[in-house]
Amino acid sequence: MKNKKVIHFISLSIIIIPIFLVYYFLNYKESIWKDPGFHYYYVILSSSIAVAVSWVAFKEYKKTRSKRIFLISLGFHGVGVLYTFHAFITPGKSLFTFSDIQTHIKAFIFFGDSSRLWIALMLFSPEILKGKDDKKNYSSKVLLVSGLILILFSVIVSLNPEILPNAKTSDGKDTVYSILFKVVTLILLGITALKYFYSYKIKPNLSVLSLLIGVLLIMETVVTFMISKPWGSVWWLAHNLFLLSYISMGSGILYSLLTNKKFEYFDVLGKMEEYVKNLKVTNKELNILANIDLLTDLPNRSFFMNILKKYIAKSKKENNTFAVLFMDLDGFKKINDTYGHDTGDKVLKLAAKRIKGSIKKEDIVARLGGDEFIAILRNIERGFVSKAADRILSAVNNPMNIDGNICDISVSIGISLFPYDGTNISELMRKSDKAMYRVKKKSKNNYTFYSESSTPSTV
Repeated sequence: MKNKKVIHFISLSIIIIPIFLVYYFLNYKESIWKDPGFHYYYVILSSSIAVAVSWVAFKEYKKTRSKRIFLISLGFHGVGVLYTFHAFITPGKSLFTFSDIQTHIKAFIFFGDSSRLWIALMLFSPEILKGKDDKKNYSSKVLLVSGLILILFSVIVSLNPEILPNAKTSDGKDTVYSILFKVVTLILLGITALKYFYSYKIKPNLSVLSLLIGVLLIMETVVTFMISKPWGSVWWLAHNLFLLSYISMGSGILYSLLTNKKFEYFDVLGKMEEYVKNLKVTNKELNILANIDLLTDLPNRSFFMNILKKYIAKSKKENNTFAVLFMDLDGFKKINDTYGHDTGDKVLKLAAKRIKGSIKKEDIVARLGGDEFIAILRNIERGFVSKAADRILSAVNNPMNIDGNICDISVSIGISLFPYDGTNISELMRKSDKAMYRVKKKSKNNYTFYSESSTPSTV
């Protein structure tokens, strides 16, 4: 109950304080808030608060080992540096000299916008830094090194502002570059706000709520800067909204640090992505189970039938010819009875490998069941079918050494041709099967074409 009151108080404050600030800046003497010194010290104070929030977040990270909290600490650490340089080059009270006012203004605007883009990137949590929280611990050295890099970067930009594109037009409006800069920031913040919102719906947590409110306040800040002109009352409102975002986030993290309430963030979008990825993997595995013969790793009967159906449709359209080879191993039952099913399975696997190696990679061979195999040879003439059948016979007929047992097998092959022997699945399967049994009955270890075809068929 007490937590709900705190939440309501913070939420109400976020609505009321900006309204109060608007009233204040519209009625306060312009001579105060248009003074460069006022901006200079105001932003220095804001930067100091950002650094304080960074320190609190780092302490909370040491407690929870939450990588997201560390990124927030890194984010406010960067804001402390970039926003301080925004103060350092305040027009009328700058620590750096510039060739002209236009160059000065674009550097001035750049550091303000960069501070918000930096915190947006850290709150967004780049994919490269995602992972389980406690896999790697970050020390304060990371903050120190990143701070030094940002300081060096800021000094270089301040001394060479000509490298920056113009941020404002002559009448004080944002340029296309400046608008694009802010839009990218808004997109990152918008995605982050969604993440925090969904997290809070699943795991209501004061710290997460404060972060959500803080993100929304930064979004308000960016939009307010887009519609304002420097030194106006709306422009100052944007500064205050930015400061309020620190206070909101810092308060929530401090609350988590000083109490036994643990920061709990549930990455709904990330989990959904993980579930979808797992579902794809599961579907792939199920597809393999549904379409692959697990013993030989060849396509199974069901998969073969679907492929044959597609071949028939394509061949009718393109006026092509293909062959169906129905194969049955000779002497397999004797091996199974003599040496057992384990040896029999190894014979089937080796036979499958030999058959597959005897045909082209683009052709299909499948296991129908037991010791029966079937193949499709595409776009070939009768003579090439005979050569492929000869290769299969030669490969399978080589003795197999299975665990020290010499297993002699051969294969009988029946062949039907599309479209001569049939134009549908049942005809092609039936006639190739019939041709195979004719080989079995006559001599085995041979092949023949279906004899009732309108094309000469016997071998």
